[in-house]
Amino acid sequence: MIQRLTPREKLAVAVAGAVVSLTILVAGIILPYRTALERLDQRIASRQGQLLEARTLLQRIKAMQGEVAVMQRKLSAAPAAPLVATLEGLVAEIAGKEKLLGIRPQAVTAPSGFRQEKVEMQLERVRLEQLVQLLHAIDSAKSVMQSDSLKMRPRFEDPALLDVTLVVSSFVRGS
Repeated sequence: MIQRLTPREKLAVAVAGAVVSLTILVAGIILPYRTALERLDQRIASRQGQLLEARTLLQRIKAMQGEVAVMQRKLSAAPAAPLVATLEGLVAEIAGKEKLLGIRPQAVTAPSGFRQEKVEMQLERVRLEQLVQLLHAIDSAKSVMQSDSLKMRPRFEDPALLDVTLVVSSFVRGS
């Protein structure tokens, strides 16, 4: 059949065959290969982002583990002094006992193996510097204490003086 074709027709058939072969090559092999490479590049970028996020999380976990270790050492070395007495002593030392208007224990819940004490203190006519010193003393005390909430309002007669309501909690190992 091909022998009956003229040279011009043979050339046309050869060109058409080359075009079809080239189209099959491009559409069937090269384009899917490029698409697969693009998908792989996207997956690589995604996995690199996930790896970076995992490294960041690992650093945060290690930092938290360090904080937990410090807190456990602090809990094991914490004195067994009652929270109310400790806070009364701090207030008396920093601002004077007359500034303490009231101190009231609150109901608490704690995880097993720990006991949590929570106290609400009301202070009046306290200067801002004294309040900052008191908060620093609470945070840096040998026992594990933290201030949970703080409400302050200036006094009408002297805005430099504050009335403060402070909730402080403490965790202690035990029952």
